[in-house]
Amino acid sequence: MRWVIAFIVTANCVLAAPPLAPRKANHWPAQVFAPYVDTTLWPPFDFAGASKQHGIKFYTLAFVVAKGPNNPAPSWGGYHLVSKRWMLPEINAIRAGGGEVRVSFGGATGTGLASACKTPAQLQATYQAVINTYGLTHIDFDVEGHWLAETKSIERRSRAIVGLQAQARRSKRTLKVWYTLPVLPSGLTREGAGVLRSALRHRVDIAGVNIMAMNYGKAQAPKPTTHMGAYTIQAATSLHAQLKMLHREAGVQKTDAQLWLMVGLTPMLGHNDVKPETFTLGNAREVLAFARQKKIGLISCWSANRDRPLAKPSANWASPKHTGIKQEVFGFSKIFRAYGEE
Repeated sequence: MRWVIAFIVTANCVLAAPPLAPRKANHWPAQVFAPYVDTTLWPPFDFAGASKQHGIKFYTLAFVVAKGPNNPAPSWGGYHLVSKRWMLPEINAIRAGGGEVRVSFGGATGTGLASACKTPAQLQATYQAVINTYGLTHIDFDVEGHWLAETKSIERRSRAIVGLQAQARRSKRTLKVWYTLPVLPSGLTREGAGVLRSALRHRVDIAGVNIMAMNYGKAQAPKPTTHMGAYTIQAATSLHAQLKMLHREAGVQKTDAQLWLMVGLTPMLGHNDVKPETFTLGNAREVLAFARQKKIGLISCWSANRDRPLAKPSANWASPKHTGIKQEVFGFSKIFRAYGEE
């Protein structure tokens, strides 16, 4: 339904209609498939079609960053300001259909809010503005590239998140915090583990850690065209052991089952950025079977925009718009979408 009333005219003035408000968030399952969507890619992602025709209900929306290096206003990809409520109609429509979203801050490009904001208080207020604008209960912090070694922004982020969680508790609101970090089959990199150490040192309550199971390189993945599923499973098993160690170091007790629920897996569908790594439909079935066995918290992928076959010959090995391999539209999502609904 579209509302077409834009203004109320009186004898003395023109009153603007009230701003669009977020619908109440729906339940987010403990085990879920929530693919990434690159929200700034053209043409825009068809959420209605993906939900109604292909059964995708939950999404990870990427990425919220600063408008610029010296402008800490939160934006989608540096283009669309959160203050303009960009993406809110889509989020409301997803919720109206029984689905839900989580918003991811950061990513590989642009300026992270943790860098553009200069104090933990400013950063916390900026994050909170995004949470309030979209009525979020789940957020994700994607830390990669040179930001993994940027100590000041890592510490600033940890302190801001603790403040967010304290505010959520006072307001009796749900706020689950995930991290997305690079990984090798052997587990988190030293820098990625450092991000979690900072969070735990500041007493962040980490709901989960989502690993980017991709772009390993030949030394770490010597069978890149056939064994990407096995490498993903190996990375998840390594992460589980690291989470146990990191929480033990911080004096936080977690059972093995609780730690598995903290594991998230995000393979890059089809052709990866690093040739010739290729995550296949068969690999997806391997990962799904493992996820069901261990009862992990999240299966995602990069990205729902790419979950389609190559439409015409292209020199682009790892396109943002297709996987580069033979498949049906949303072929990977068809495999993953029932996760958590069994």
